Amino acid sequence: MKILPQMQTVSQIVTGNLSDTEKTMLAYLLRKLELFHNDIFMNKKDAELDELI
Repeated sequence: MKILPQMQTVSQIVTGNLSDTEKTMLAYLLRKLELFHNDIFMNKKDAELDELI
């Protein structure tokens, strides 16, 4: 609980001057990429690069 105020500050630094709408869009896009890459990590580790596209 002690570090929560610092985490708020870090969050503000990381997101810079993005608007709330831009932050929402960023979160959506990062989640979409995470799902794409998680599938590769879990199911296609040994695939060739051109197979992943």
